[in-house]
Amino acid sequence: MRQLVFFIRNMLSFLALLVSILFLPAPAFAVVGDLTVTGLPPNTSVSLTGDDPKVKLEGKTDDKGVFVFQLGRFNLPAGSDVKVTIAGDPKGGRTIPSLRDGPNTRDIRSPDRIVDDAPDHGFNLSFQIGPEWRGVGKTGIGTDFAAGTSAGDERYLLKFRKRVPGVAPELRIGGEVRDQRFQIGIKGFVGSADDNATEPVSGRNVALTFHRPFAGSNGIALGATGMHGKIDVDSRAVELDFTLQDYIYKFQKGPFTLSIGPRAFAGYDSTDYDGNLQSLTFPVAAKTNQEIKQPYGGLGVGVQKTLQLADGFELYAGVNADLAFYHAKYDGRQHVVCPPCPVAVQNVRIKTSDSDSQFAFRPNVSVGLEYEFSKSSSLGFNVSYQYWSKFPFLVNPPNPLKHRPPSLKDDSVHRNLFGVFYKYAFGN
Repeated sequence: MRQLVFFIRNMLSFLALLVSILFLPAPAFAVVGDLTVTGLPPNTSVSLTGDDPKVKLEGKTDDKGVFVFQLGRFNLPAGSDVKVTIAGDPKGGRTIPSLRDGPNTRDIRSPDRIVDDAPDHGFNLSFQIGPEWRGVGKTGIGTDFAAGTSAGDERYLLKFRKRVPGVAPELRIGGEVRDQRFQIGIKGFVGSADDNATEPVSGRNVALTFHRPFAGSNGIALGATGMHGKIDVDSRAVELDFTLQDYIYKFQKGPFTLSIGPRAFAGYDSTDYDGNLQSLTFPVAAKTNQEIKQPYGGLGVGVQKTLQLADGFELYAGVNADLAFYHAKYDGRQHVVCPPCPVAVQNVRIKTSDSDSQFAFRPNVSVGLEYEFSKSSSLGFNVSYQYWSKFPFLVNPPNPLKHRPPSLKDDSVHRNLFGVFYKYAFGN
């Protein structure tokens, strides 16, 4: 037993000695090691000088704009400042302050920010969210006309022509593999809008036009008895895109970068139109539920310009020129209730459908500003405008002689987005 106690006591003493050797500070000289500078122009002459005239180094950056100054041989004390000069830079030398002991890595665009010694590449994940206003095409419900109007000239009681506001979240991952930068993104949209109109009693004549003939009738004429109409529009969308940013062309000079690359995308758009018409005099009403589903996809070219500003700011502008192909399908239901009417049209239910396929040109322009507040994190905002040369919209019949049954047509639409994003870099 005593031998066991003696053995345990000695083992504990030995472990304590090891801990003291491993973790207690040991005297050391704080000397600056080699300095890696990133963010420099590629294949460009650079030089470094220090307070001591003996500290002078020169060289040429690699094709990624990186150069390693071998400061270790000068035994500079920690906290020393050096100046880096880029050939042809009108700003002259840039001071890199307060070097640490051991190796250092600094970005010339933010020389006072300490960067780990990992290479300046890897992956990044960003999340963006903000409001978007989407054009979805115009449509109308109800029939409204003045006395004496010729058949076929009657107009809609309510015509929806607004853009739909909503929220557009976006998740994007970017990276670099074998010197090729890429981006993959998935974005969505959820929005809604409504509109209404009223024709007062003793105003213009009103009517309910059937979406197709029913029991030998084209609809229900109600005279100048007044009608209220309302339409609710819900829009949802999701899109996946992939871009090879530098595959076609890349140019970099100083803080300016231009890249051109191919892109591919695929998405799904869905728009619901819910219409309600109510007579102001009789217990007569009509409801419509109409939906357009639109899968699409295409190819394009993306052009992006970036400009590195001081103190971690980056300004960028991008243009995408896309050719999209969509196949739209419409399904609709109309329900008319008219108790005072003849039995055959007291409860009318009509189903309609249509489809359409088109090619569309889809340019997109965006500008934004990003601020890198730490090695791995940045914040920014993005403003973009998108145009579809063709986009499906629904045409309902304003009267029995036009656009019956409901059908799909195409028109141009516009979309505007403002988003704020957070980006996290990893895998460096």
